[in-house]
Amino acid sequence: MARHTERPARPATVLVASGSPPFEQSAAQLLVASGFVAACAFEWEAARLSVTRTQPRVVLIDGTSTIPHVCMVAEEAAARGIPLLLAHRENEFNDALSAFGARAQHMVGISLPLSADALRTSLIALLEPAGAGSVAQLPASPRRVTPEQDTPLLRRRDSLASTLHEIESGGLKGVGVIVVSRGWWDECHLSEQTAFRLRCDRQGIALRADDRLSRHFVELGSRPIAPPLSSEREV
Repeated sequence: MARHTERPARPATVLVASGSPPFEQSAAQLLVASGFVAACAFEWEAARLSVTRTQPRVVLIDGTSTIPHVCMVAEEAAARGIPLLLAHRENEFNDALSAFGARAQHMVGISLPLSADALRTSLIALLEPAGAGSVAQLPASPRRVTPEQDTPLLRRRDSLASTLHEIESGGLKGVGVIVVSRGWWDECHLSEQTAFRLRCDRQGIALRADDRLSRHFVELGSRPIAPPLSSEREV
């Protein structure tokens, strides 16, 4: 008789929605230090795609950034019943809440500046009602992240060539995968494609092309390398 083997739990993903790169980076570092996986909602990406791509358990909203994209991510997450954690200035939770107009099954505020302990406590409070059968794993304890470590936050660059130059020169570390536009990749000459593949292979980087990605950007992901999306293909 075949034995039933439970699939190991994976850390819960938290989607960061902000119009401020410094907020995204600091939030990602704190999330990783607290045992979570951080993902970023890109301003150029439709809110629906951001939420679908990352499959977050919680969305961390920058309450000081009320740009349309952040508001749309909050509304999309609320419509799917995903809890929202609203980072706000001290004593301004109600103002921040009314500015977004989003509602979720469980919503809490967290005061700025963020701290790892407060962030972890708030996230666990949001995730625990999911019950013991949840697929995502709650972190047992915080872990240290040194300044040299890169977070698993997805990053963005303008071109593949400049990205590889930055990696090869030592200015960009921890990249495990690069995703380019399929349309842009198909227009490259065969010799260019071969050169890009070789440069990625030398750095131990997976190179993928995505049908839905804009040709104006490339996406970078750090290790461990996440499985490809349905629209991504190895090149």
